[in-house]
Amino acid sequence: MTLLDVMEPVQPLAPPPTPVEEQLAQRPAVTPDDVEAFVEFLRGRGWMYRRDIHRERPGNERALRQLAEESSGRVLGGQRGYRLTAEATQDEVDEVVGFLTAQADKMAARSDAIQNFRFRTVLWATNRSAP
Repeated sequence: MTLLDVMEPVQPLAPPPTPVEEQLAQRPAVTPDDVEAFVEFLRGRGWMYRRDIHRERPGNERALRQLAEESSGRVLGGQRGYRLTAEATQDEVDEVVGFLTAQADKMAARSDAIQNFRFRTVLWATNRSAP
């Protein structure tokens, strides 16, 4: 038996986290119980602004957004505040869906613009100067 036979295999080192991964790691930890409690809190209250929610449930805006995101569509979140989807009118749902869709479109356009800029300025210039 040699030393190699008894040694544990070495695991490769993981690359350092990207800025996006670091940002996601800083998101508030939201459990399914937190989401259920938030849904129950909103039940029958109509639209609630963040400041009104915080009077009764201390927290921060990021945590509220996270709760809405993790609600599987049960909580609307937008300019008016937060409301249960099941208690909203179709016009209210359409308004929030339209806002989120427009926001997603803007983010996708920005992402494309960044990629295009990177290609035009850095990659194109690098390839052009190659022999």
